Amino acid sequence: MHKRLVYVVAEESTDRERIRKEIVEMPNYYAEYDTEVVFITKEEMLKSHAALPHGGFVLTSGSTGEYKQILEYRCQLESNPDFTGSVLVACARAAFRLQQSGYKGAFTMLDVPPALFSHHSPDQLRSHFM
Repeated sequence: MHKRLVYVVAEESTDRERIRKEIVEMPNYYAEYDTEVVFITKEEMLKSHAALPHGGFVLTSGSTGEYKQILEYRCQLESNPDFTGSVLVACARAAFRLQQSGYKGAFTMLDVPPALFSHHSPDQLRSHFM
């Protein structure tokens, strides 16, 4: 479960409570989360949120024998659309490489070796990222 913070630019004459209610009760997206709706001006949106930043972190835990372990994944994006576009390009690159190697079918990102997503050569990956 995580918190969602939603910024909304609304015309003065709109029913802000109706907008807030429709957002926080949106099934399969906001309804299951702690969602806060903040109304801001168009100027504030352009000044502080135009790049559509996105962030958060996920904690997961488990154990290895008798030891408890916690792993944290963190995401802090200045531009969510830019990041999403880059991920889609990397997925297309990996799909092309899989096809060139004779693989067919549908794959999830978990099925694909991480090096296939990168534009770097295997030698560059080993020498600079390991």
